[in-house]
Amino acid sequence: MEQGVGARRQRQTPGMTQLEVEEHIPAQGNAIEHMGENVHAPDDSPVDDWTQYSDGWSLPSREPVYYVVLHPPNRSNQLRNLLLSAATVLLAGAASIAPAQSAHLPKGAAHNIVLVHGAFVDQTSWQPVADILTKKGYNVTLVENPLTSLAADVDATKQALAKQHGKTVLVGHSWAGIVITQAGDDPKVSALVYVSAFAPDVGESLASLAKSGPATEGGAAIHPDAKGNLYIDPKVFPSAVAADLPPQIGEALANSQLPLNHTAYEAPVDTAAWHDKPTFYVISTQDKVIAPDAQRMFAARMKAQVTEVAGSHASLVVHASEVAAVIEKAALAK
Repeated sequence: MEQGVGARRQRQTPGMTQLEVEEHIPAQGNAIEHMGENVHAPDDSPVDDWTQYSDGWSLPSREPVYYVVLHPPNRSNQLRNLLLSAATVLLAGAASIAPAQSAHLPKGAAHNIVLVHGAFVDQTSWQPVADILTKKGYNVTLVENPLTSLAADVDATKQALAKQHGKTVLVGHSWAGIVITQAGDDPKVSALVYVSAFAPDVGESLASLAKSGPATEGGAAIHPDAKGNLYIDPKVFPSAVAADLPPQIGEALANSQLPLNHTAYEAPVDTAAWHDKPTFYVISTQDKVIAPDAQRMFAARMKAQVTEVAGSHASLVVHASEVAAVIEKAALAK
């Protein structure tokens, strides 16, 4: 890649015919956007589909500037960028994220982390947590659930587990608690982490847990379409799912929902891996989708190590640093 001032209006990226320099951003400002680290390479975590390229890296006598380049729209990137943007603002003062982290993991720690997303969103919901763990040296995999059935999501998770080498921490948010309960019997899985997640026992389904648990605003807003796919009412989604995210992000997520098929909702698990694995649970005390009391019940039944965060159902974004810290504890579980 070119360096220096002379490259300013000549650099191109794949899929672009013309490079436009929208603005120059000082390194200090860019470092804040990237959780406290100076960026010395193309930014692969752009906000709002804008990628930043540093210029002047070979000129230490002056402060680097950054090109901001618009990429073609991509839905997955848009969700990822929205969530990263929100997490960056909300976590800007978190001391645990500000400094660059060592890539040397604690002795005996599981090096692999597999993150499984819930219903209505995709794997990008885990990106803030994944970025924290990756910077610390963990091998992080984001599972892309099809959300078409429990069996399909379990299969996607098992395919991810098959690619791991050595001990692996398996983590699930919301609906994915059902998935990791079923898929977590893999011998590579050294610990399970549930984040604001359903945690069934053998024979239980999401439907049975939802019926037996306390009613919530988010649960009441889940409705099927004509094909049996389940959605959360977009008008309710921001307050019920993401009350502590900026309103515009909650609305964008509401309008970009990925449906959960009703067959997944009704399917019971025939394995409950938490019976035989060290288990951790992050309870979101302001959750309006899975009631905090239901989360406490799940955690108590599993004898899980519990951490409570004062967050909504989107605590994996808003409290990414705390969630990542729990996952790091799970990596040391024996």
